[in-house]
Amino acid sequence: MALNMWKKKNAIKSLNWSLSISSFIGALLSFILLPSNFWWIGLIIFVATFIIVFFTIYLVLRFKKRHRISGRGSVFIESRYGNVLNIKKDKREKSKPVIVIPVNSSFDTIVEDSPSIVDRIVEGTSIHGQWLRQYASTPELLEKLDRDISQFIANKHWIPIKVLDNKRGKKDVYPLGSYVFIETNDCIFLLFALTEFNEHNKVVKKDAEEFTILMKKLMDITDECAGKHVYIPVMGTKIALFGIDDLASFEYIKNAALNKKCSLRASISIVIFEESRDKVSIYD
Repeated sequence: MALNMWKKKNAIKSLNWSLSISSFIGALLSFILLPSNFWWIGLIIFVATFIIVFFTIYLVLRFKKRHRISGRGSVFIESRYGNVLNIKKDKREKSKPVIVIPVNSSFDTIVEDSPSIVDRIVEGTSIHGQWLRQYASTPELLEKLDRDISQFIANKHWIPIKVLDNKRGKKDVYPLGSYVFIETNDCIFLLFALTEFNEHNKVVKKDAEEFTILMKKLMDITDECAGKHVYIPVMGTKIALFGIDDLASFEYIKNAALNKKCSLRASISIVIFEESRDKVSIYD
């Protein structure tokens, strides 16, 4: 559906441009004095030009990687394709980028990939799991990460809403929408509690309305990132069990950002993974 919408929108744009340019060329050709028996040369040039222009505009729009949704001076909202874990500091920006990582509400740091484990603490294929593999790749780094998370929570004076009686993972559970900032030399990670697990390490199901509320909370948190560029991945579509797909997630995040656009203090980039390009268009 997203791809069809994208095709319709951009086919119209491409057609308009192609018609305009081709009409100009056609008018120009009408002033060229060609022998009557060579009229077909003008026709061939006209048709060839139309096809080339149409195809060029289509390719530019099809492979464009970012799209400005809204802008207010130096603060803007955009959509883009890419991997949020590969974001690098933009040389044109003075501040470190802020990268949102959706995590569970216990801020667990144990990644489990073994097929024998049914209910994993952190799924290795999730954004949370991939980030842990990348950022806390050694026991020393993992230990430091746990200390930093605990220190941030202590500084916020947050109290867990419940304590799990589980044998694996962290026991303290914080409200969904809780967050932790982890700063590195290159960027700032915003760990955002999106998923809740019970004492059996099973995901507590939520719905789209709760996802909407959480995205509003996330936008409010970006107030602490004034002057920075915040990158938010499409999230909540798999193990988080909100019952939404990639397109719905993108729409909820975009709407949350647009609803706050008049008071945004940070620029927002909604990041769509490349593998979802055929499901979600940056123009949606």
